[in-house]
Amino acid sequence: MSVLQASRKTSQVSSSNDPFVALGINPLKNFKNTNLLANFITEMGKIKPRYKTGLTAKSQRRLSKAIKRARAFGLMPVTTRPYFMYNYKALGRSGSQY
Repeated sequence: MSVLQASRKTSQVSSSNDPFVALGINPLKNFKNTNLLANFITEMGKIKPRYKTGLTAKSQRRLSKAIKRARAFGLMPVTTRPYFMYNYKALGRSGSQY
């Protein structure tokens, strides 16, 4: 096996990590499926980068567009608050002070 064939083999393996290509799903058509899109968002509401998700460039562009579309329709929150802002008792404070 030549070096060129070995490099082609590794590039084919990396594209199989993309669940959208493997399952034949177009994220733009499934922007209403917020459970699927939530897997690609951090806790603070940012879209995860491509090197963390393992998506192809085309799928990453479609995914980001689908997330932005879901946010525009109000299906997903644009920003989130940290957990401690909701739970004052966890900080040892009562809700009456605030």
